[in-house]
Amino acid sequence: MFASRSELTLGEVYIFDDFDIEGDIEASFDLADFLLSHELPTTTKLYLSMILGRLPATGRPREVPRRLRLRGAVHTRHRDRDAISFHYDLPPEFYSLFLDRRMLYSCAYFHAAEDGLEQAQEQKLEYICKKLRLRPGDHLLDIGCGWGALTIHATAHYGVHALGISLSAPQVEWARQRIHDSGLDGRCSVEVRDYRDLGVGQQFDKIVSVGMIEHVGEAQLPEYFSRIWRLLRPGGAFLNSGITATDRICPRGEPLYS
Repeated sequence: MFASRSELTLGEVYIFDDFDIEGDIEASFDLADFLLSHELPTTTKLYLSMILGRLPATGRPREVPRRLRLRGAVHTRHRDRDAISFHYDLPPEFYSLFLDRRMLYSCAYFHAAEDGLEQAQEQKLEYICKKLRLRPGDHLLDIGCGWGALTIHATAHYGVHALGISLSAPQVEWARQRIHDSGLDGRCSVEVRDYRDLGVGQQFDKIVSVGMIEHVGEAQLPEYFSRIWRLLRPGGAFLNSGITATDRICPRGEPLYS
């Protein structure tokens, strides 16, 4: 928790019940930002390391739950499918607690501070479709389509023929029901499929991927972009949205994100 400080480490040790939280967790964020923005002298670091070494061990074996165990090398097809299943194969009712009615994940696009989540997500969908210059009859591929919101929106409002792919079977099942309920059967579809399994002979006028590149892995980026290049028709458009970080640190001590 302290020796390998990161948001991921804090999340994992909380899951393993190594610490608990009392009071308002948000009250600690400003203090954390303050501490991270100050470089400690070497002598202070050595002193704190000495104190850290004196902390008692719990003595409890760290048993990783079965559903957290991932098979194979990083970013193989099997391991990626297991990772996505662990994260997304939960009841839609769980995600509906904090997502909008379309179950849109990742970012939203707020024009003004008073915009609600529903409106901001609608604005995001419109922004993406306009950036792609979608036209009636376009064949659109949505990589990492989630619960199908963008696939459905582009089909219903821009007249495209859309295919969405995801590695989560529950996501796809939910999206298919929404497609049927929206009367869009035959005009768009969603499938459980890895982007690496898309056929070389398939081609699309427009390709979009929102919040999926984070799951690709740095070593797989050349294959990811090469495959998209081969799937895209000449003169087509590709929009990729994702979170990246550099090794540079901003003044507050945090990585720079884009």
